Amino acid sequence: MRATGPNAPRFANEIGVEVRQYAPLKKIWWKDVTDAEKSPMYSRKARKHDEVLNQDYWDFLCDYWESEAFKKKSKRNATNRSKLTHGHCSGSRSFLNTQAMGHFI
Repeated sequence: MRATGPNAPRFANEIGVEVRQYAPLKKIWWKDVTDAEKSPMYSRKARKHDEVLNQDYWDFLCDYWESEAFKKKSKRNATNRSKLTHGHCSGSRSFLNTQAMGHFI
């Protein structure tokens, strides 16, 4: 089973937390964990989601994302990002942490 889509990395990270907390300790390899042991972990993560937006806020955001002003701004930002000569490649580590580790000149 592999997560796909734009939220796949976050889901995989959450599954990692779940595994460290709830997976059987006597199983060295993930392939040795049975589907019956994996299923509750997947179910817990599939059910868990933050209720941070009520329906009014969600409707507002959907309308905003469909607006011409947002689309114009988004297109301009995409164009500007395409002009960058150096891509971000430090993962989730901040530039400040990377610099502190001596990886920046």
